[in-house]
Amino acid sequence: LRFALVHATPRDPLDEYLADDREGWKLRLAGVDADFLLVGHTHIPFRVEVDGVQVVNPGSVGQPRDGDPRAAYAIADTEARRVEFFRLDYPFEATQAKVVKGFQPLMPTFQGLVSEENLVALIEHVKSLSKAPMPAATTTQP
Repeated sequence: LRFALVHATPRDPLDEYLADDREGWKLRLAGVDADFLLVGHTHIPFRVEVDGVQVVNPGSVGQPRDGDPRAAYAIADTEARRVEFFRLDYPFEATQAKVVKGFQPLMPTFQGLVSEENLVALIEHVKSLSKAPMPAATTTQP
């Protein structure tokens, strides 16, 4: 089996934002020689099969964009060509507190580059992520 890994999409490996859009992926798979294309960037777990290529985003740990603060990951059964998605509890509130604490000493470094107001807004955003509702399911199969 052949695997390819990009952060966003093969067309724009760093910045393009594409979720589980079969037609969108079809346009972006030109020249990709893989059975599985592993992607990220959206932080949203999904699996889309396009012309024999499985495009898989396992989700993320941190910065949840689907309202579920638990760690997201996927396991691929390459023989069965099946992908199973999982969620795992972790102490995200403690992690957020460490991130906020870590920004405090950096604030003087960013002075003049990023406003203190924007840094405070970022810290508040990180804190707000823990307020998202947690779905009851621990596994999903998109």
